[in-house]
Amino acid sequence: MRGRHCRLCADRERTSDGDVRQREGAPVHGPLSAAAGAPAAFPWAQAMTIGLGLLRLSPKDFWAMSPREFDRAVRVLFPAGDGAPGRASFEALMRRFPDEEKDGWTKR
Repeated sequence: MRGRHCRLCADRERTSDGDVRQREGAPVHGPLSAAAGAPAAFPWAQAMTIGLGLLRLSPKDFWAMSPREFDRAVRVLFPAGDGAPGRASFEALMRRFPDEEKDGWTKR
């Protein structure tokens, strides 16, 4: 077999046939970590307040829910907005709540 010798490639620290080897004295690396840092802790106090308080779930039902089920239950109380209002609804809001004029100037 051509190329099947167990010499390490100088630049890649592996054998020429692709077998990775640990060199003696080489540093042993630990697990990789994300570049963004550690993830934020889950807000358990808020989740329990919403689940046990606002949704009035029993502790058994709260802890039995999957995260997806809990998310759907919370969205009933706090629906996600559709973003900024469209032009028509913005103009309706402007008619409903007009700016007050003071000394000939429009308050902005």
